[in-house]
Amino acid sequence: MKKKVLLFACIEKNIGDDLFIQTLCERYPHIEFVISSEANYGTLSKIENLSFSECLKWWIFLNSIEPRTFIRRLVKYLGDIFLRCIIGQYE
Repeated sequence: MKKKVLLFACIEKNIGDDLFIQTLCERYPHIEFVISSEANYGTLSKIENLSFSECLKWWIFLNSIEPRTFIRRLVKYLGDIFLRCIIGQYE
């Protein structure tokens, strides 16, 4: 089983981030990298050990909610469990 690494970056807006992600993926081909949004152009979409996850967008959104009420805390907790299930920490 490949190790998974979660990346947060401003892709397609900052060439430095794109280059850094490409360099990481080429340097560590035995690790699967996961990023939160999909690239619309060129090199990032062609990297074999880089995958894009729509669920991570939801997780980022849920974590940005300030947990003041019970419902918000519940949504955040369920979002964290959902993310962990996706990236394989819960089995």
